[in-house]
Amino acid sequence: FGVSQGLKMLRTFDGVAVVGPVHSVHDDDEAGQPVAVAIMRDEGAHIQLLDPASGNVQPAILADEYRGTDHGNAELMLVKELSTGEHRTILVAEDHSIVGLQGSKMLWVREEALASIRQASFYSRSATHRTSRTAAPPSLPDVQTVIDAVSVQLSGLPDRIQELVDLPFQLAANANEHIQSLLGEKRPKKAEKANLLTSSRVPSSASELRSFGASKLVIAVTRASKLFALEATTSEIIWQRYFGTDGGSGCALAPNGTAPGTGEGANCGLWVQLLPSSSPSYSELLIVTPQARDGTQQFVWLDPLTGSELHRQTAPTGGSVISVMPLPTDEPQDPILPFVVVDSLRRVHVMPPTPASHVLLEKNVERLFHYEVNRETESVQGFAMASKEGSFGQLINLWNLELSLVGERIVGAASLEHREWEHVPVHIKGDASILYKYVNSNLLAVATEDAIGKGDVTSLNLYTMDAVTGHVFHQTRVQGASAPVHLAACDNWVLMHYWNTRKTRFEVTVIEFFEGKSDDGPWSLLFGGSENSSRSAHHLEPPVPLQQTFIFPTGVTSVGVTATLKGITPRSVILALSTDHILRVSKDILNARRPNPLGGDKGKIPSQFAPTKEEAVPPYAPMVQLKPTDVLNYYNAVGAVEGIISSPTALESTSMVFCFGLDLFFTPVRTASAYDVLSPGFNYTLLYASVGLVLSLLMVTWYYAGYKALQDKWR
Repeated sequence: FGVSQGLKMLRTFDGVAVVGPVHSVHDDDEAGQPVAVAIMRDEGAHIQLLDPASGNVQPAILADEYRGTDHGNAELMLVKELSTGEHRTILVAEDHSIVGLQGSKMLWVREEALASIRQASFYSRSATHRTSRTAAPPSLPDVQTVIDAVSVQLSGLPDRIQELVDLPFQLAANANEHIQSLLGEKRPKKAEKANLLTSSRVPSSASELRSFGASKLVIAVTRASKLFALEATTSEIIWQRYFGTDGGSGCALAPNGTAPGTGEGANCGLWVQLLPSSSPSYSELLIVTPQARDGTQQFVWLDPLTGSELHRQTAPTGGSVISVMPLPTDEPQDPILPFVVVDSLRRVHVMPPTPASHVLLEKNVERLFHYEVNRETESVQGFAMASKEGSFGQLINLWNLELSLVGERIVGAASLEHREWEHVPVHIKGDASILYKYVNSNLLAVATEDAIGKGDVTSLNLYTMDAVTGHVFHQTRVQGASAPVHLAACDNWVLMHYWNTRKTRFEVTVIEFFEGKSDDGPWSLLFGGSENSSRSAHHLEPPVPLQQTFIFPTGVTSVGVTATLKGITPRSVILALSTDHILRVSKDILNARRPNPLGGDKGKIPSQFAPTKEEAVPPYAPMVQLKPTDVLNYYNAVGAVEGIISSPTALESTSMVFCFGLDLFFTPVRTASAYDVLSPGFNYTLLYASVGLVLSLLMVTWYYAGYKALQDKWR
């Protein structure tokens, strides 16, 4: 600090501190320039200003609105002295947040961690998270089964009653507001300060969307080990929590394999998973923290609506957590929902380790399977769980797909999306005949690239397999194709976007799977009897694949699929383009059943699956046209999109889409127009006037009829 006689101890600080310069308004020399020290504590940020030359220490500044429990330790700091004598401070914390302080008052804060979201999911604020039920009900249900089913349905009855009680008041408030808007009376509403994102505004259609079941939270996990809950329609930060790494290296300690349904490295660092219960009105959010310096991990149960901690427990030691599978519980609202843990040593644990949790695992052990897509060994492996004398130990290896032995490396993998929501298992053709979709919830798509290209030309291989049995029921090879590869799988189809090096263009390959059985008529669907039951993955018939390739004009950075409540509305593929656009392409365009009039016998579709004349399937066209009306973000550039998620609303026609990356983007998507809701330009005034006129005439007619009847009696 400019002292020639050596270093001098001025002051000792407890805790992790950051030192930054103080830019003063006075023209002091360099030796007399003061410095600032900031320490993040639970009660707030402590900022201490001192002069190294004189040893003078000013009183500490406590910013109690910016605490270490919420943001971690400070990493960077800059202080400027104002002409009034106050100090303006800029702090950067471990959670990638930047705060502006003037004295002890917080002026603003920017959550830059939202630019590094690595995992996101929707959660309904009405707490309606439903799970798919794959188990078939018994032919003659017993009394306990009926009681359990009725209790599950009755668990959501109080919420429905409260909605009915609030409905008249809500209708009256809406009518009053609409009448005031017609009369030109706009009363200023009391402004409530919402914790919105920087440079964001509440859209005018937010309240309208929430009235149709769009009141949902976006649970976002960032690479800074921070968790956010954002209101989807307004971008308001409902709650946030920071989980420090405790000196752990995070991603460096992550296992090689990946958990089911996640991408490469998705279990690296902080990751979350929703734990659904048997009640549709209750779910919990499970947090798996990164490995600490001592190698331990924590399981934290949170309430998704408030972010409050329900329970915390240390993970089993010895290996890092790579997979979490919820256990079905019989309690409608169990305080702590159980789950199965698979670690990097392929050991099975049940959390919390209670006798009731072990009983649940013993009951469902034959239905639990685990698979890993390992990009270091270039292999795909499947495992089963088995009990031995009441204890659960290592996983049992069922099958292996060693892709490195054939000189291939894995470049992408995807499992089925939206398995928790309902879908239509058949496709009705134009002549009313039925095509049965190949519905397999264990479908897994793996894309590989030749490790050594022949003649400097690589090729892509797409394997579609059953993750339980390891059976590869379809394989396709694209000559001259290479990375980058983006995969999406939903219902009975798989989509792959890639770069064709030989033809110097981007292409999209779509594969759809159908069952080979013939149409038995609608009565077999309604009254199928024993045929409408669950089947083992080992007994499924091989599907009939239909494949088609299209030319795509641009590259993409991420792919998503829309979701609806019943799966009736045709799906759309959401593509984040390299041109910073979000594009919606209807699945009817990317349809493998589109007939090719010039394809000859080679591209001919089997007659059973070929479209009929009455069916509105356009003929095959190699180029996918990008329509400006299908661009969802309009003039707002959305760059470096890393993920796209979607969730249904109460309207079957509307799906919510959230894109995250360097920018955040949310929009409702209507793939088949708003066929189940009135348009915004609907003449409500005429409707209200007509209803009022009809009611008035009804009252007059009723009064006149009574008066007429009375007069007739006196005659």
